[in-house]
Order: sequence, then structure tokens, then C-alpha cells
Amino acid sequence: MCPLAEIDTEYLKTNEPFRKVRLIGGAYATVDTPSIVGFCHNPDHKGTLTVSIMNEHDCIAKECFYFEKYEDYPYWQRYYRREELKVLEKAKKKRRKENQEKQAANVKKKEDEIISQAYKFAADLNIDNFKIISVHKNEAGYTIFYISDVPENDWYNFRDIAFRMNRFFNKKFTLKHTKLPDGSYAVI
Repeated sequence: MCPLAEIDTEYLKTNEPFRKVRLIGGAYATVDTPSIVGFCHNPDHKGTLTVSIMNEHDCIAKECFYFEKYEDYPYWQRYYRREELKVLEKAKKKRRKENQEKQAANVKKKEDEIISQAYKFAADLNIDNFKIISVHKNEAGYTIFYISDVPENDWYNFRDIAFRMNRFFNKKFTLKHTKLPDGSYAVI
């Protein structure tokens, strides 16, 4: 720590709410102690910096060589805590996104497994006029949305696939013929 910062730390320990300081540019002012953030050693305008002056001169973004931070002051403690929180929040967000991606991949893998097995059962039963559109998990088990070559609700013709799926996965499977927006049944 620089000697100037050590002197200022001693002053900070006195808990005085206000302090008369020489600001950059040479003007003297009475400022509240917590608003002091450091000192500028630039020979053109040496002086104490407050939060507003530091922000106006953009000392942090410029990474100014002349800027000496008073690390013990409340502003910097809050600043570093905010930076830590930003890093933590970013890490949480990244973890949440990774978890969502893993969950979506697991759901997709399970759906692919169900679709593959349904097609195997359809092939065993010599059913070839059946195409699976999607699989949705519900409270009871799974609903398989399909289309066939018949423009009517023909789930009964494919019920043996559902029965075999029920036994194979030990879950309830329901078949639903997919409808178009106009209410008619979709066909292959």
C-alpha cells in the first residue's frame, strides 16, 4: 500500500463523516468520507478523487496509471463485492444453461429410444402405415402422436404397439392421431 493510502486509512479509522480535501484541479471542498475513492498523482491535476469525479474521468475503464485507489474505503469494498457477485451470477447462469441443455439432451435421448422401440414393435406387427410425429411425457406415462394413411382416428389399429410399449417400458402409453389446424386428421 502506498504511504498516502496508509495515511488516509488512518483518517478513515477516525470515523469522521466529513473531510476537507483538495480535489483534482486544486479546489478545496468538504466531502463525505465514504465518497472518497482515491488520489490522482497526475502532475497536471493532483488531488483527491470522489466517486463522481472518478466516474467523470473514467479512471477505472482507462486503467489510469496515476490513479491510486484507497482500497480500505467503503466504495471499494462494495465495488469488489459487486464484481464478485457478477462473476458468481455469470457462473450460475452458465451452470443453469448447461443443466437445461443436459436435461433437453436426456429428454431427446429418451424420446428417441421410445420412437425406435415403437418402430421395432410396428415392424414385428407388420405395420408400415404408421409414422411417429412426437412423444410427450405426461403424469401417467407417454403420449405418442402419430399419422397414418387413414384420415380418421384409427388408434385402435395400432393399439398392439401401445400394449407392447406399456410392458416394455413399464409405463402407460397412449396413441393419438395428429390433427391439422382445421380439425381433420393428418395423413402420410
